[in-house]
Amino acid sequence: MITIIFLSYSIFKKIKVIDENKILGERLPDFEFFLMNNQSFMRNNIPKDRYLIFIYFSTDCEYCEHEAEEIGRKINQIKTAHILFVSPDKSSEINSFSSKYKIDNHRSILLLQDKYKIFSKRFGTSVFPSMYIYNDNQKLVKKFLKQVPVDSLFKYLK
Repeated sequence: MITIIFLSYSIFKKIKVIDENKILGERLPDFEFFLMNNQSFMRNNIPKDRYLIFIYFSTDCEYCEHEAEEIGRKINQIKTAHILFVSPDKSSEINSFSSKYKIDNHRSILLLQDKYKIFSKRFGTSVFPSMYIYNDNQKLVKKFLKQVPVDSLFKYLK
């Protein structure tokens, strides 16, 4: 019985590694999200001069709150990336969240609403928080499906 469990786990782990390696290097998908003023924001609106960090979050997610708070405190250390916070919540809730965690007044942070709830279809997940790091060629470098310490992002940002 233990052998069967171990073999099942080993196979699952190998499949997961193969699957993650398959998506690394994929191009940033097409999308349409909305700025807090209800203006459309798409992939072609993103400048290609720096790395991108997409953070998919919910305003009532405790892990998302911790992530946003830490990013708010360490934003000046993240100089090589644009950070796009994307949420399916109402824009009023996103604005309150961003004010509370002090992520609303930084040039490198953009708040976006996933009004049509397409994030999971385009990026492949609906986990809160999830984080996707893309290089300046808009190729996926790293994907996190959980809260991660901000310091652990630095090794993926050049």
